[in-house]
Amino acid sequence: MATSSLLYGNLMPPSMNARLPAAPRASKNLYQVLALEPENVDGVEAVKRAYRSMARRHHPDVCPLTGKEEATRRFIEIKKAYEVLSNPVLREKYDHQLGLLDLAADGEQEERRVLFPREVWMEQVQELKGRSRRRARRKEMGACEKI
Repeated sequence: MATSSLLYGNLMPPSMNARLPAAPRASKNLYQVLALEPENVDGVEAVKRAYRSMARRHHPDVCPLTGKEEATRRFIEIKKAYEVLSNPVLREKYDHQLGLLDLAADGEQEERRVLFPREVWMEQVQELKGRSRRRARRKEMGACEKI
């Protein structure tokens, strides 16, 4: 399965190719799996701390033999939650599925487009390209003088 994804030019590992989990089917979402509150998550470090704490507690190797299957299932659930919430792009998509993203952010982006139109951006890009070309020419001339 991994080789087929590499054969077709997909360089991401199979775990990253998996679809995002659907919005919470049961009572727990990915934040609840890691015992986090979505509003209080400051970034990847908070997710990592919660993952490590939960992984230590529910790892199949530290659980008693009687609860090994349940611990394995729970550990896999924790790992999947960490994979999504620790990746900023996947987390943003998941938050969007849950409806946690602020709709005002879309308005801010639209406002930024109005205040900073494409023409202004293109002028700046052209200016930067010109500077880069001039700098490259100066380097070439400096290299020729050393010879």
